[in-house]
Amino acid sequence: MLINQRCIKILNRLQSADTPILLGNLSESFGISVRTIQTDLDEIDYFLLSNGLPCLTRIRKHGVSIDYSADDRLRLRNIIDDRGIGSIIINNNERIELLLKILISQPGFIKVYDLAERLQVSKGTTINDLNTLRNEVEKAGLQIISNSRYGVKMQGDEGSLRTYMLSRHINNSDINIIYDIEKYYRGSISNKFYKLRSYEAIQYILELVYSLENQLEKKLSDISFFGFMSSIELCLLRVQQKRTIVLDSLKLESLYVLKEFAEVFKLTKELETHFNLVLSKDEIGYLTIQLLGSTNVNSDSSNDLKNYAEIQMIVCNLINKVGFDLGRDFSKNIKLYNDLIYHVRPAIYRMRNSLKQVNPLLEDIKKNYREIFDSVRQNFQLIDSMSELEMSEDEIGYITIHFASACMKETLGRFRRPQVLIVCNSGIGTSNILSSKLANIYEMKIVGTVALHEMNAALSRSSVDYIVTTIDLPTKNIEVIKVTPLITTKDIRILDKFFDHKYDDLIDLRKLMDIIEKNCEVKNREMLISDLNSEFTLIRNVNLERKSLPMLRDVMNEGLIELDFHAKNWEDAVRRAGNLLLINDCIEERYIDSMVSVVKSIGAYIVIGKGIALPHSRSSDGVKCIGISLLRLSEPVVFGHPENDPVDLVFALSAIDNSSHMVALSDLAKLLNEPENIQLIRNAGCTSEIMNLISTKGN
Repeated sequence: MLINQRCIKILNRLQSADTPILLGNLSESFGISVRTIQTDLDEIDYFLLSNGLPCLTRIRKHGVSIDYSADDRLRLRNIIDDRGIGSIIINNNERIELLLKILISQPGFIKVYDLAERLQVSKGTTINDLNTLRNEVEKAGLQIISNSRYGVKMQGDEGSLRTYMLSRHINNSDINIIYDIEKYYRGSISNKFYKLRSYEAIQYILELVYSLENQLEKKLSDISFFGFMSSIELCLLRVQQKRTIVLDSLKLESLYVLKEFAEVFKLTKELETHFNLVLSKDEIGYLTIQLLGSTNVNSDSSNDLKNYAEIQMIVCNLINKVGFDLGRDFSKNIKLYNDLIYHVRPAIYRMRNSLKQVNPLLEDIKKNYREIFDSVRQNFQLIDSMSELEMSEDEIGYITIHFASACMKETLGRFRRPQVLIVCNSGIGTSNILSSKLANIYEMKIVGTVALHEMNAALSRSSVDYIVTTIDLPTKNIEVIKVTPLITTKDIRILDKFFDHKYDDLIDLRKLMDIIEKNCEVKNREMLISDLNSEFTLIRNVNLERKSLPMLRDVMNEGLIELDFHAKNWEDAVRRAGNLLLINDCIEERYIDSMVSVVKSIGAYIVIGKGIALPHSRSSDGVKCIGISLLRLSEPVVFGHPENDPVDLVFALSAIDNSSHMVALSDLAKLLNEPENIQLIRNAGCTSEIMNLISTKGN
């Protein structure tokens, strides 16, 4: 018999539940009435009986469940998996997605009649679907070619085709299935609608990606994990269909030096052996680009970031400008700085490589944080000018979340009451704002904010009273409370049943510390601040800064400035600027070679403004201390930047870690934002004039 797609989804939901599900909960999940759910359950019962399986178990006031033995569950899964497209009634959008899948798997033309047969619809409906799909793919640079004799076929660049296929699959999938192997197996890009890959093969790929995360010491957000898994599956399918991708040789070579490329290379060797195929370096590069465009949920894995100072400079500029627009000072907010660094880097990779990141919260973000969103969009011309690409509203929305979270945390006090673990399927920014909102409204202590695949580890580390989550979780011994990421009025009504609201009268920590230090001898001020902040509710204006970060005037001196050097080319200029750091004992000599290597590998993106370059490398390549040198050239040289060449001002940076130079770099960004300051540097007659400018305006 026929069974519609919603019934299949209800069946899958019931199979994965440990306890009966109330009809009202099913109604809310699927956005339909309880009466419609009852009708669907009747159809499911008929489907089960017709396949020789028991009906659903329905208990009044307790809900509905599938009480099957292991054998019956396996049999049901096989019936659903092997049902073929003819046993599903699908909606228009799903039918077009299936049509796309059929077309890209064809080596040549396919007749419309054959397509109609496979879709189980009329020829007229198939033609309408083809026209809809044709309009969509043309926007992606693809074509559906028609021939009256042979039929239709898909045509276009392989990279564009994969980008479109992945985007459509991700947008039309429930991303949370990635953490339920049974659900992912049925809904993966390989097996959606009809089966192309075995359960064991899917499980194997999944384990390889988990291993990759461990090797790189990073955790991908759920949407990025889903996207990367789908990229691997699509890559394997296309290679098996003898449709391979070709990358620009310079782009490919720039990936070779990255740790991500090395780990993806290891992963592909495993795939080659397991699936008996060969993946070219272009395919390895393609998967590396997908990985580099992924968003992480952990923002503290600084080992894999190459200290790309051009990105850090952009982030400093953005923090300064958005802070000015909002009337707030974010200049010493290290968490905001680090979170933006880790978001902006993959965002730039996504823009450069046409990897679309859909933001499901975009409309809510624009509605609730309009002022911040507009400021970020207006000021993001900094990144636009560097990448030569337009930043999408989806990406701007994600960055808005980081600033919104920082705004909320300015008055946030933390409280030791119920221990709460937050499980969120989005990236760092969304998780932070959910955490901030909850802790700002309610008397609770948030012990962690994790993705679903990190939940069990987090529960083993901490005592947890409640789990607050944005996704559907299986029933646990711990109370699970589901909310939306931006906390609606409806969510507040639910949360009010579990948590008390915060008091309005908060204690100013600075005044409290003044009283304590006036009457007591404080042995460890920083530890006292941390303990007070973690133990008591009524604390505000907390500043947990561990040390005073050096300013620009602290890391520059006249010995780090040289005027009117004649450079033969860009490399000569970089080496001379690096030599200034060397003779001032900021670096070892090998750091200079490393700076040159970085320019060769990532190109002219170190040219951060008109005539201004910022060469740098990793701290592990021979940095002794923070330093910024300035080399003014007698004649500009070409670095290869399409807009900002030629260069006459070279600022070389040495940084001991990922954040200790944040204030100095922010000061430099402010200094260079004013055209008159740049002109003063170019016209200065001696180094003391430039140091005077830095001392007065560079902070």
